[in-house]
Formats: sequence, C-alpha cells, structure tokens
Amino acid sequence: MNAPELNLRLTPPRAAAPTFLDQWTSYWIDAAQRGVLFLDILRERANKMLAHEQTGLPPLLHFEYETILDARRFKHPATSCRLHEPEERQAA
Repeated sequence: MNAPELNLRLTPPRAAAPTFLDQWTSYWIDAAQRGVLFLDILRERANKMLAHEQTGLPPLLHFEYETILDARRFKHPATSCRLHEPEERQAA
C-alpha cells in the first residue's frame, strides 16, 4: 500500500497576468470614480459657501489690506505682492 502524496506547496499558484484590456478598464473605472468624488466634494463646498453667505455672513477670508509692493509693475515683473494688514482690525 502506497502512502498518499502530500502537496506541501508553500506559495499559492500564480494567477494569470491581467491583460491590457483588464488594466485599461480598471484604470478608467478608477479615474471616473475619483472624478465623481472630486465633483461631489466641490458641490458640497459650494453648498456650504452659499448657505454661509445667505445667513448674511461675509466670506471667511475677506479682510482689509494695503499694497506695499506690487511686483507686477517692476522692471522685471513677477507674480507677487507685498501686503500689509492695518492694525485697526479687531480680533474676534
């Protein structure tokens, strides 16, 4: 009587490599899902901003300032400005 053979394989058998079509489909499904989630986040933010403004409150980052230097008017223009916030503003 022969003893039954034991299969002592330590690693699982390899699955077939995904085809180009599988990878392409997976990529575009993921890209579409991420796009939908991004647009949903933008919609939620816009709804919160509109609700905030409808209650009569100003935009959250609105403040008075004075321009000290405007690099757009320099001999070699740049895209930056040096601003100063007046001391008159009261802390909330």
